Amino acid sequence: MPPSEVMVISHFPKDPAWQLLSNPLLLGEFLRQPMMKPKFFADGLQLVSPVRWAYAPP
Repeated sequence: MPPSEVMVISHFPKDPAWQLLSNPLLLGEFLRQPMMKPKFFADGLQLVSPVRWAYAPP
């Protein structure tokens, strides 16, 4: 099973305790993260930028 820091990239449990993080993410923070799969980390890659998704209207 992937570490908690990786699981919270693609899964958001209703109960914050199940994030198994010392500082659980809020729903808004979860939704603003870039969309990635756990395989990204399994392949040894690391996200440098952006840590948050932002919408720029045309």
